[in-house]
Amino acid sequence: MPAPVPSWTLAHGRRHVPTGFDATEPPFPNWLRVLSRQLGEVQFFANERVPSYHAWARALDGELVRAYCFNGMRGDVPLFDGVPTADEIELGVGLRGMEPGCEHWSDDEWTAWFETAPAEYDVLTMAGRWSIDPSAIDDATVTATGIYGLPPSVPDAPR
Repeated sequence: MPAPVPSWTLAHGRRHVPTGFDATEPPFPNWLRVLSRQLGEVQFFANERVPSYHAWARALDGELVRAYCFNGMRGDVPLFDGVPTADEIELGVGLRGMEPGCEHWSDDEWTAWFETAPAEYDVLTMAGRWSIDPSAIDDATVTATGIYGLPPSVPDAPR
């Protein structure tokens, strides 16, 4: 049976995700690296309207190339690894982390920082630019062939 999305295996869902899998948790980058050593390229996207939680990450051959997570409820960026990609720069999102001295920023500096914070649709746009926008997948294809999966168990992964 052909893959529902040629050349990609998509896993989605939160129900079976182990504790510590969240991009805001310290084990996450290592989990992505380990998985990428096994699979080559691994991409991660997370999107929650409430609490305005948006994340994306990409690893190639065991190296974390880029990882970004914005947590709007806390008003911070708990994950900012690698340099912003051309896609992020073009979209104007994910460009800034929690920079040294931010506790002394003026209102204008905080406004400029928040202007680079992503929204829900930005995560889907990033997914489409890096690989596949899940909102563009034909529901009939998904129903017929199924896109569902549990995160694989890998050594050194968070449990």
